[in-house]
Amino acid sequence: MRSSQPENKPRRSVVRRLVRIFLKIVATVIIILIIVIFLVQTPYVQNIIRNKAEKYLSRKLQTRVSIVIFILNFPNGWC
Repeated sequence: MRSSQPENKPRRSVVRRLVRIFLKIVATVIIILIIVIFLVQTPYVQNIIRNKAEKYLSRKLQTRVSIVIFILNFPNGWC
């Protein structure tokens, strides 16, 4: 005969949940960093950075600043 007590499903431990959440957060941060590293290497994003740097320097130095070209390269082996 079967017992009339309901079966308890094993609950995941709190520690296991916290570890999974932590790993998801770390993975998300790493993925975002990789995306940013690849985006910074594109000419479109480099032009945006150049324009922002020109505006910032012009305000701080109170003179006209012109950056002809901005190229950001990472050392070999990074990407």
